[in-house]
Amino acid sequence: MRNPHFATKPMKGDTLAASYLLLVFGLVLRAIYLSEPAPPTLNTPAACSRGGFLGLGCAKGCVKIQGKCVVSSILKDPETDPVGLSGKALMRKRSTKNCLAAADAFESAADAAAAPGTPRGSAPWRVAAQNHLFAADALNCAMRTHGKGNILLVEGTLDTADNKKFWGQHGPRALSLARAALAEDPDLISYDLARVIELDAFMYKTASTGIVRNALTGAGVEFKKLADEFTATFPSFDGGVGYTYLAGFYHVAPWPLGDKKRALVEAERAVATSGRSKRNNYYVCLFKYVAGDKAGAQAACSAATAARCEGNTEPDYCHFLTEQVERVNALAKKMA
Repeated sequence: MRNPHFATKPMKGDTLAASYLLLVFGLVLRAIYLSEPAPPTLNTPAACSRGGFLGLGCAKGCVKIQGKCVVSSILKDPETDPVGLSGKALMRKRSTKNCLAAADAFESAADAAAAPGTPRGSAPWRVAAQNHLFAADALNCAMRTHGKGNILLVEGTLDTADNKKFWGQHGPRALSLARAALAEDPDLISYDLARVIELDAFMYKTASTGIVRNALTGAGVEFKKLADEFTATFPSFDGGVGYTYLAGFYHVAPWPLGDKKRALVEAERAVATSGRSKRNNYYVCLFKYVAGDKAGAQAACSAATAARCEGNTEPDYCHFLTEQVERVNALAKKMA
């Protein structure tokens, strides 16, 4: 029972004033704590993740690209670059057609930024490198949307004749642009987005001549090497996408490199990195179904059904990915 000696009638005005003062005091402390640091160096991109109003924006010296705060001296936001503006606008309306047009716009911006004879290492040269990288990313977007992300299927693969033709048209150009950017501005090698753009482009170029066919060739070995390096350096980028690259490789590669158990291990690492990712949960669902684990497959499929398409790439093929989750889930329910 409440002690009547300690019962007091609340004073609404005083309570509101006290709450307001506490709120102001809290905001002042937060502003001091989250005050913008000095512009980060190239080797500390993580410093970009905290800054702006209430810590929701990007720190000083950083810009937001693809929803991620990055060091502005590494990647220039095309919105502050008039010649790259049209490419950025097209990339907001992600489709195969728009992404292809964005690639042309970014490549034109690169040509405009650094005319022949521009000194290597100069500001215009770095802007050209950045636009070459954006052009490669736009081509990857086109290949991803056209080929439904080249995700793994319960039967067969997505390297159809049509997809391989499309990837063969644009994969070599994307890889050439990505590697040109890395050569033009070596500082880009320290940034996760630059590295994953190269990895994506390499994957599509290789897939254009057959995924399984190339698994045991020099191209397959190089892809695994790139994926290993990326995962070791940037394990959490895009929901642990590096793990899904390795999972796919081990799942489709023939002996002696293929390893279905290792594929599941890598997929589970991806889920441990981001359990909200529909892609990550789908791969665990698929691999457990293939392994004959009915309960495990159904649990993972349920998680995939509840998960969202998030990150930089999943939204590009979300509808198809959702269809595949439903398909594997239905098959798992019919398992003995």
